[in-house]
Amino acid sequence: MMVKNSVLAICLFSLMACATTTNQTAETDKTVVSVGVCKEPRPQMCTMDYTPVCANVAGKTLKTYGNACGACGDVNVNEYVKGECITDDVKAFPNHATGGSAVKKSSS
Repeated sequence: MMVKNSVLAICLFSLMACATTTNQTAETDKTVVSVGVCKEPRPQMCTMDYTPVCANVAGKTLKTYGNACGACGDVNVNEYVKGECITDDVKAFPNHATGGSAVKKSSS
């Protein structure tokens, strides 16, 4: 009887340890967006590959550039995130920790 209760207790404890709450699941679904920062000297020539970035232009608007090099070639750009812009509203630009509200989600 004691062995049976012990096994039952271990099984219940194992099931409880594996359970997740809604908050835990929501935390793992968040996407962290890293913000790229343009450095000096600015690029003078860039490749023509298309890896779009959404750049903050002079803190006034958002603009999609073909790649990070192209964005940083613009002296008015200081930061960017990967992906195309879905708006030009600079208030939607992700902060340095998380975000992505201004960037179109990739379909991959």
